[in-house]
Amino acid sequence: MELSERKKRILKAVIELYIATGEPVGSKNVQAVFPEEVSSATIRSEMAALEEMGFLTQPHTSAGRAPSVEGYRYFLRNLMMPAALAEGDRKKIDGMVKEMTANIPALPKRIVTAAAELTGCAAVNVSSVKTAPISRFETIAAAKNMTALLAVNSAGTVKTKIVMNFSDITAESAAVFTRILNTQMSLSAPESIKKSTFETVEREVRKYCPEMMIMMPAVREAIDELKGYDVAVSGETKVFSYPEFSDISKARAFINMLNEEEKITRLALDLPEGINIDIVTDSSLLPAEGMSVISTAYKVGDLTSVLCVFGPKRMNYADIKPKLGYFTGAVNDMISRSFFEENPDGKPRLADAFEKDDN
Repeated sequence: MELSERKKRILKAVIELYIATGEPVGSKNVQAVFPEEVSSATIRSEMAALEEMGFLTQPHTSAGRAPSVEGYRYFLRNLMMPAALAEGDRKKIDGMVKEMTANIPALPKRIVTAAAELTGCAAVNVSSVKTAPISRFETIAAAKNMTALLAVNSAGTVKTKIVMNFSDITAESAAVFTRILNTQMSLSAPESIKKSTFETVEREVRKYCPEMMIMMPAVREAIDELKGYDVAVSGETKVFSYPEFSDISKARAFINMLNEEEKITRLALDLPEGINIDIVTDSSLLPAEGMSVISTAYKVGDLTSVLCVFGPKRMNYADIKPKLGYFTGAVNDMISRSFFEENPDGKPRLADAFEKDDN
């Protein structure tokens, strides 16, 4: 939805004032930030129009306005100007990352601790770990309009997915589908299965048993669930500094969310690549009013880790985004040096660090 320049400026002013104060914003507050003369009545009219458009809400009849989820999203995509990273913050981050090299095996916990300190929010790090290869798939036409998929790894872990289909799946189609999956994906570690492999499987399924395409989302879910992840969390209690969490039930719901490792992993992995900011409202894991999440990724060897910062919708995005971007860039550089710079004995430094930790 396109907004006039004046509406954009008013929406930006309302959101920035609300982020700073946590209080609904009135027309006089907005008027004070305009360099030229704009009447309070004009601003009130524009704010009312923004409310009708779904960008602002009015918590109480006599109160000012607060941003809606759509208002925040429009601000994040079109209006927010990230702050320049201060030299003091740059030096602080460099120092934090330098200290991490002293204990590489504890890296995930050190990363979330540093991220929570930098942002004033809760931080979650989801790291991929090497897992047992998949030994086989089985597809069973379990009942009328119901098909079961089993994915089993070499450690004996079984993931089962039940799919309701619109037409009967024959035993022959299920057998062909099973053969395609096992030919293309068995004996592979879940984290090593590439996008191109899924594309090959889909081409063969469309050719030989097209009615089984309905099972492909279940295949992806089963493989994802066989992957191994380490989850590290820090800064859980930092939410208490936000007025939004003065309600103890909201704070408890948020902290419980951070302890749901399987669900928080799914949420983190579903976020887009690159440094991303969004308001998450459609997850049963989160409090009803939603939360903000800033996420970014970094690599440890060929495995990707995702770092997420969770907080209220009122978090200071313009300040946090450049800090988190510079921080993960510095972590990536540090990990690359640790992996590829060798000790005198020829071993990568990271491998040597893990050997020492195991002993």
